[in-house]
Amino acid sequence: MKWLIDCHILEYCRMSNDEQDKVIEKSRDEVIKPVYTLPVFEMCRALHLAVKYHKMAPAEFRECWGNFSEAYWGEWLHVSEYPSEKNLAVETWELKKDFGENEKEDVPCENSPDHYWDGHTLLTLRLRTLCQEEPSDKMNCWMANEPDGRRNSSCLSESSSGDLVMDTNNLLDMLNCMPKDGYIRGKIHFPSRLSEKATRWFNRIIESSGGYGKFIVPLSVLEETERISRIKLKYKQARNAIDAICNHPERPLWDLFSFQSLTQDIFDCFQLLYEKLYSPHVKNHISIPSLGDTLVAAHGIYNGCPIASNEWFEKKEWSGLAREFPFLELKDESL
Repeated sequence: MKWLIDCHILEYCRMSNDEQDKVIEKSRDEVIKPVYTLPVFEMCRALHLAVKYHKMAPAEFRECWGNFSEAYWGEWLHVSEYPSEKNLAVETWELKKDFGENEKEDVPCENSPDHYWDGHTLLTLRLRTLCQEEPSDKMNCWMANEPDGRRNSSCLSESSSGDLVMDTNNLLDMLNCMPKDGYIRGKIHFPSRLSEKATRWFNRIIESSGGYGKFIVPLSVLEETERISRIKLKYKQARNAIDAICNHPERPLWDLFSFQSLTQDIFDCFQLLYEKLYSPHVKNHISIPSLGDTLVAAHGIYNGCPIASNEWFEKKEWSGLAREFPFLELKDESL
């Protein structure tokens, strides 16, 4: 079984209709199935690279994915997802492998390695490791689905759930104040570098024991949190808190969190985000937020709730997100 990556997806979308048909027919005729496994993360990577560096309109990518899904039948390709938030949290938290410069893979679809990695080398390599590991009998975390490309986005609008999507910096600073045993006692005082809007929302979720809403942690954020908390001593307390969440799900701290992988539903919102940010009148789209930012934003769109991030006032690229999806911005009136 071959694991497809972003390069394969970009190559397929650039083929003529006849060439694409030949690829599908050949795959259908293979005796041993499935022939391919396609992680949702790689589709996000491919779309990001296609728009940012290859002048491909997001609508073209959606059409390619939709055509492919309609032409698909049989069991020769699986789209890999994770079914359980608890399995996802534990498996990701145990992903301790780091990569050196000599471990970067070849990038046949890019002329420039800087374009290909786009500032997210470790995220890409580590999530590929996670996606390609065989599922353990204990966790049974791997799950495959048929491709589900949609002609029109089915993303929902703003939600009143009280949930809050976390980015890495806000999650690390918040967890650094959490008790390492998983039992919350008394009021928690957060660092001043977090916005007042964020800390008020944090306290409301904590004081309600997750009854008002939950802290939604995307897969990409969990990966980066694991990596940074292991390397930087100042986040030792944050690491202990996540250990308590992952290893002791019966303790109260777990009830505050929801860990989300990349599903095809979230990818649908990821596509919508790029469609909204794309303009055919712009020569290039290098000002599009980074892949790490757009992955977090896609989870916010999917859940219809705000994102706790200092990027709202630190990165000008986020103004486009606020303009197109105003419910993503953490505002006083949201509380």
